[in-house]
Formats: sequence, C-alpha cells, structure tokens
Amino acid sequence: MQITERSQTAAAWLTMPAVPLAGWALADGASAWWLLPSALMYAAIYLANTAGAHRLFSHRSYDCSDLWKRAMSLFCTLSMQGSVVSWAHVHVAHHALADTTEDPHVNGWGYMLNRRYRPVDLRSKIVARLLQDPWHRWLHYHALVPVLLLAALMAAVDPLLLLFGYLAPLGYFFFVTGVHMAACHRSGEPVNVPWMEILLPMGEWRHRDHHDRPASWDYGPWDFGSWFIRRIKR
Repeated sequence: MQITERSQTAAAWLTMPAVPLAGWALADGASAWWLLPSALMYAAIYLANTAGAHRLFSHRSYDCSDLWKRAMSLFCTLSMQGSVVSWAHVHVAHHALADTTEDPHVNGWGYMLNRRYRPVDLRSKIVARLLQDPWHRWLHYHALVPVLLLAALMAAVDPLLLLFGYLAPLGYFFFVTGVHMAACHRSGEPVNVPWMEILLPMGEWRHRDHHDRPASWDYGPWDFGSWFIRRIKR
C-alpha cells in the first residue's frame, strides 16, 4: 500500500475541492472553530515536509531527536507526498537533474493539474540509508494505512472533522505546492519569488537560494520552517 505518483495526483484532485467545500460549510453555519483543526493539520504537514522530508531527511542539514524524526515522517506520509524514503530520493534526483527532461519533478502547472512526478528507480544510497530504520521502512511500504485509518477515524467522530481536520488542509497543501512548482521553476531554472512569502506564507519561495545552498536549513526570517528548526535542532 505505497503512495505512488498516480495516487498523489488523484489525492490532489480529490482534496483541493475540499477547500471551497469547507468555505461553503462555514457560510452555511458551521462553527468557525472548525478552522482550528484545519490550521493545526496544515501546519503539521507543512512542517513535516519542509523541515522533515526536505531539510532533514533529504539534505541532512540539521539533526533533532528521534521523536521529532518519527513525528515528521508520519505527517509527511499523511500529506500524501509519499514516504520520506521516496520523497528524499526524488528530491535529491531533482537537485541533480533540475529543469531537464530527466528531472523527476514535473515542473510548471502540470505539477498540480496533471501529474506531480515521473516514475523513478528507487535504488540509491539515500533509499538504502533511510530503509535501515524500521519506522521509515514500514511507512514506506504501508503508507496508505495511516492515511486511511486517520480518515476513517475522523469520519467516525464527525464528517466535519474529516473535512476541516484533514481533507481541506491537505487540499490547500496540494494547491500551495503546485503554485510553488509553477512559480519557482517557470523560466527553465529555479527562481526566488519572495513576495509569495506574504501572499502564500508557509511555502519555500526562495528556491534559487536553496538550489545554490542546499545544505542550509535557514531560508530567511519569513520562513516558518526555519523558525521551527531553530527550536528543535540539536
């Protein structure tokens, strides 16, 4: 039950409509308190991807406790971006092959509207390293299990909890990452789009800087991931 490039694209199409649906529910009388689980889940999956899968597991730019590593790998999986094993492998390959025909990322608006990744061979040193950890190995081969369990549990408690606590924040995360890929790779090479830090906060908008300095975890004063890492790194 692994997450593939096809299941990621399907998840994006299924969850992005949950964002306007949540807005309709609020307009129809749902309590504004439902925005709290939305904000918490979005923050969790955003930080798990940017601070965990990206800066920690892909680039090893800092270290933190095993508890934080386990939590970030779980929420990365819950974000339907794949396990941190496949995430890190694809991202390292992206750095090596950025904006070429062999880049595993599908750049531009196709990343959000059509498909997010090209199939890749997962035989690499980074995959072998991460699969040595039993937790990463289980999440890699059973990634859909926690996704389906969480969705079923939330639906059993209250369908609105599923909508606001999972589907809407997940759909918004797919939207932000799609805009990021279209904006930051629009000219055939990575570019910085700093004004997006105000329009769509909680994104990695200084992308040219990252490609130039991939070993750095600090993306500037307006980056929530950097703020979070300062508090958990050791």
